[in-house]
Amino acid sequence: MRSIILCVFVAMFMKGDCFSDIYAHECLEELGLDESVLGDLRESNITELTHDAKCLTACYGRKSGLVKDGKLIETVVLKELPAGVSVDLEKCQVATHDDECENFYKMLKCIDQQLVQLI
Repeated sequence: MRSIILCVFVAMFMKGDCFSDIYAHECLEELGLDESVLGDLRESNITELTHDAKCLTACYGRKSGLVKDGKLIETVVLKELPAGVSVDLEKCQVATHDDECENFYKMLKCIDQQLVQLI
């Protein structure tokens, strides 16, 4: 079963087909990744993301304004959550790695864990 964060949260930023918009394709090109990473991401649970998939989501988050300078932008995140749903983003402002991809992945996992408890 796909993770709530990938289905609900990330999908909202990528509108429609989660990974078909311009940012996703810009990120593939910027990162030098093959389109197969999109397929991997569509099929993955958040606990099973490859490093390439983590980097793709981090790039998308940066380009879409979800994250800036390694920090989640609260107004953007909360605006995109379903009505009546909120999360403690302060808990998720985790930057323990030098790797932007791993940091963003930890932020998404943190949000996912909170959403799973709410639903």
